Amino acid sequence: MLLRRTFWKNHRYNNCQMRWNSVHKHKLCDLEDYGYTILRSRVDSKLLLMNAMELNRESYLRYTTSKNISVYQPTNDQVNRYYSMVQRRKSKEPIQYILGQVEFWSMNFKVNTHTLIPRSSSEVIVEQSLNHISNNDKILDLGTGTGCLLLSILSENTTCTGVGVDISPNALNVARQNASNLNIIDRVKFIESNWLKNVQAEKYNVIVSNPPYISKVDYDNLPVDIKDNEPHSALYGGFTGLEAYQNILNGGVCDYLKPGGYLILEIGYDQRIAVTEMYESEHLKCVNQLQDDEGIDRCLVFKYQ
Repeated sequence: MLLRRTFWKNHRYNNCQMRWNSVHKHKLCDLEDYGYTILRSRVDSKLLLMNAMELNRESYLRYTTSKNISVYQPTNDQVNRYYSMVQRRKSKEPIQYILGQVEFWSMNFKVNTHTLIPRSSSEVIVEQSLNHISNNDKILDLGTGTGCLLLSILSENTTCTGVGVDISPNALNVARQNASNLNIIDRVKFIESNWLKNVQAEKYNVIVSNPPYISKVDYDNLPVDIKDNEPHSALYGGFTGLEAYQNILNGGVCDYLKPGGYLILEIGYDQRIAVTEMYESEHLKCVNQLQDDEGIDRCLVFKYQ
């Protein structure tokens, strides 16, 4: 394609002499093709393009599939923005941080470098929580990050309330913004605390947590886009990866559960036995063990006896 050859030749993306009006036969997909050549990912290229050009999915499909010679002509600012985002992605920055949002539980959540990026594998925690809550229940989320777990649960039952806890004030700011955007802010409270240290002693029906659980060996071998971008404190779980689970237990998590209440934890791929044995020694009974869509151990459900 003429546009791609020009960009490769000059290698000066911000100052290329693009003549959009004269290149009238090039459609919007030519830009996507350029990004795809760089990124090797059609999905990433499409998402970046839609964001740069401020297109929704319907508009994107209309412009990229239309056979009408009247084509959409991006502005110079839109073009420069797209190439800038492509270069950020090329440098291994996660696309979720570039876009500033991620989809989780079919909702959009604001995300930035102060928060772990929500992943679809964590939705099993939401599913299990919904199996164990009733109207007017109270939910506690330890290590809330973006608030995706707690807010997703509350979105499904408008009578429930919740508390999100995180040690990072910056992460809590993101969670508050997400709660506001989802119109849940009046049913949730956020607390800055190192696990349960600053959480007032009251009883909850369900406690959820996706704590940092990556061991030193696994952390050292993480992909660059994760290791160099996502918060270390939200990933690294100590030498064995079990440090956070022990801290939650030592903080008296059982004192915050109502009799018959549930503690629902995300775990690493090799931690099912260790975490089960750790928690079953403290009046908790593991009543369910679940895997994610890839068949990897992902979630443990404990009931307080």
